[in-house]
Amino acid sequence: MEYHISTEAYLKIYAHCIKYPVNQVTGVLVGKLTEGNPSKVNVINAIPITHESILLSHNLEIALKQIEIYCKNNTLQIVGCYHANELVDDAGIPEIVNLLARNIDTNINENGLLLMIDNNKLIANEEQHIFKPYVNRKGWKILQTITNYVFIVEEEAIKKSKEIAKNGLYNEVVDFDSHLEDVSLDWLNNSKIVA
Repeated sequence: MEYHISTEAYLKIYAHCIKYPVNQVTGVLVGKLTEGNPSKVNVINAIPITHESILLSHNLEIALKQIEIYCKNNTLQIVGCYHANELVDDAGIPEIVNLLARNIDTNINENGLLLMIDNNKLIANEEQHIFKPYVNRKGWKILQTITNYVFIVEEEAIKKSKEIAKNGLYNEVVDFDSHLEDVSLDWLNNSKIVA
């Protein structure tokens, strides 16, 4: 199995995390699952949901319904989720994120991806991706520890993320929480981040 993260998806996740550095952030990964040898999950886009409490399940439920409609209209599917904890050294998977990720995993034949943000890597701002990628194999396992699984982040994504941090473009990212405050904000596309 191969998991591929597009530049667009990476930049949106990165921008969401650095815009809200003291908050937990959560979003959904959308893309396509292709069967073959090896099978691939292509994460084409990331849709930021919250920088506040993910425990507000009714907001999460509404956001997910809108994302499902977006996916249907764009011939995509929800293939995973991402989450950054609010504390730098907290690497645990919160129970609500676990439930969200397991639900997504079940819906795509147990090929879902959970990206936990490594806050130490985010702060270090090094030339490496910021993820701890997990797949559910009788519990969440770090992807790199499983044989025959490949995780790829486009090289260009990491370079462009430095530009987003430097020029303040991360302030343009909009999540569902922000959309609820101003419904004119386009939280599903966030096209300014990748323009």
